[in-house]
Amino acid sequence: MKRLLFLFFIALFTFSSCEKDELVEDVPVEEPVAETIPLAGDWLLVDGTMYLTNIETNEKTRYSHFGPGKTVSSLRLEGSLYEIEELKQNETIWSFRNAKESGGYGQFFIDYDSIQPYGLNISQNYWTIIESPTATASTTQMDGSARPFTAIIDDYASKTIIIDIQMAYTSFGGYNYQYQSKLKFRKL
Repeated sequence: MKRLLFLFFIALFTFSSCEKDELVEDVPVEEPVAETIPLAGDWLLVDGTMYLTNIETNEKTRYSHFGPGKTVSSLRLEGSLYEIEELKQNETIWSFRNAKESGGYGQFFIDYDSIQPYGLNISQNYWTIIESPTATASTTQMDGSARPFTAIIDDYASKTIIIDIQMAYTSFGGYNYQYQSKLKFRKL
């Protein structure tokens, strides 16, 4: 009897302290794959917005680069100084030829101008349009400057992206402002 009672307590303890295991098929879980559009290639400018922030009052204003009867604009609030700042809706084409690997240089062209390409610096976290690595003091296109940018997918189906570029500062009316543009491009 003692032996039977001992087995009963062991069985009771074993079954009450264990969770029920169900047979589950070992199926690998697939991670969702983010849809991507390669930056390399040709992109047509279709729309754009400039965002202006008054640094003292934090008042934010949004301007459309294009609108009724307006198809030409500039990345610079005061007007274009360089070709890269000139924007023509449904005409301006930006072309990216990526470096083969992160940390390398690629090329950037405006309106297929392969005679005077810009440089394209691609790193893991930053993308920057730069002067051509072969530019001299007389052939610079941005006076030695650079244009860091980011790109996000706007609509995968229509192959459109938003490029955030040209953060700059200016003063007028007694106030200091920060501004930048978000440009919408469609892949050609």
